[in-house]
Amino acid sequence: IAPATTVTGPDAPGDPTAVGTSLLYAREDHDHGGPDDTGWVNMTLTSPWTVSTNMQYRKIGNCVYLRGSAAGTSGATGDVLTTLPTGFCPTEDQIFASGSEASGGIPVVSTLEISSVGLCIPRFGDTLNTFNVDGIIFLTD
Repeated sequence: IAPATTVTGPDAPGDPTAVGTSLLYAREDHDHGGPDDTGWVNMTLTSPWTVSTNMQYRKIGNCVYLRGSAAGTSGATGDVLTTLPTGFCPTEDQIFASGSEASGGIPVVSTLEISSVGLCIPRFGDTLNTFNVDGIIFLTD
């Protein structure tokens, strides 16, 4: 579950009839279908990466969600995984922790750097079997 929007008002929080200060949540796997929801869009991966499970991104308002995993048997740390389109990039370069799987099925912690121009660059210390982006969420502005 990820924050979707904040509603503010003069009434006390918790009053179901009031517009109090509260945090609304949107499930990243739920199809909102609103005008500010792009729905899930398939990522185009760059060589040597290949899709392992649906590599997708989605934008609801100014919040971008990533999901899926990529096979990187011949991928090396620092190889661009994909490039997000204009409007789906953070305003500053950001780094996110990611759970991935090394050769032999060994779980490893890796990172994903997402640049302000949309480059998504995995960083890891071992040859990867899969690189996950599940649960990576960031704001575009």
